[in-house]
Amino acid sequence: MSSGEKVREAIKDVIRAVEHWRTTNEPRNVVNWNGRQVKSISDTVIYAVNHLQQQLQDDFPKEDYHTVLSADRFVNRFHDWQDDAITNPEGTDPGGSRKLWEVYDSADVTNHVPVLTKAAEPRLWASEMSPRIYVDTQGVGQRQVAKIMGWYTEDGDPDVSKVNEELQHPGKHFDPETHVTPKDQEREDALAELWEQRKVERQEAATAEAEAAPVTPESLDTLVQLPGMSTRQIRKMLPDVTLEEIQETCELYQVSLTDLPYVAPDRPRTMVEQEAAREEEQQKQREHGEAMAANWYPEIADDEERAIRMYADGLKAAQIFEILVRHQGGEAAPSRERIALWIKNKRRRDERASAKEAAAAE
Repeated sequence: MSSGEKVREAIKDVIRAVEHWRTTNEPRNVVNWNGRQVKSISDTVIYAVNHLQQQLQDDFPKEDYHTVLSADRFVNRFHDWQDDAITNPEGTDPGGSRKLWEVYDSADVTNHVPVLTKAAEPRLWASEMSPRIYVDTQGVGQRQVAKIMGWYTEDGDPDVSKVNEELQHPGKHFDPETHVTPKDQEREDALAELWEQRKVERQEAATAEAEAAPVTPESLDTLVQLPGMSTRQIRKMLPDVTLEEIQETCELYQVSLTDLPYVAPDRPRTMVEQEAAREEEQQKQREHGEAMAANWYPEIADDEERAIRMYADGLKAAQIFEILVRHQGGEAAPSRERIALWIKNKRRRDERASAKEAAAAE
């Protein structure tokens, strides 16, 4: 599969994911935003967009320019929306921005770059249609056909006689393999200019990233709890952090990032699958209720020891924090970050002890 075909398949995955999200009302996608219930963009859509972005790294032949430029534009606006959701959650619609959706399917072709829903389709060039097709199939007048073909007399008038000759002797003046109409040439020039601009922008971005002064990043514990955060963004801000550390921290706080390994949605969920999803959600609610009723060991004076005992009972850092806040109050209870740190240190101590035991056994 060529690089262009990979992009087109990834675009189709995004379209399927968006249309499924638009036409279904899954409770997990409904959030409270500014005092009202709204449908937030689903994880499946986010995964699909991230998968599309991964296909945009290579160079492409010119017949793929319109497709890749459309995908670039959509992905960039999608990430703009994600960044806004992090920096200004109250002012950013969880269902996506107007600028995002206008390049998905609302706006018409801009600078010869189609909206995303049309980007995977082959583009029909004017020169792919012979004068006979224009006249017989579309009812276009011969004078207009001459303008479309770019046939003019020395005086600058549309060369109708040339059209007549082509209609009577197909192939005399028109060869679809070599003929370039003025409209085709305008489109080729515009896309080529946009492509050169794309190459310059990508090079400038790579240079700026390489030369950027290091900044003091947020801690991993803080980043995984930010709304809309992704593994891609965390790895960019904390390049030394491994994927395993990110997954471990997500597990501690019971959060899910938005760019997990991607599986393309190929159909809506069946009734059986929907019922299974409801049962899974109910099970999670039951487990949460059981967790809130768990022993919080009030007889233990040391907060760290108490948290470790609760962790040994199978509770996560987020659950431990919620339970202790309920019993001790927000000011007296240790922070979620501190609890997670205690658990991490406990895990590392256990791992070192296991390694020593294994080494001794050898």
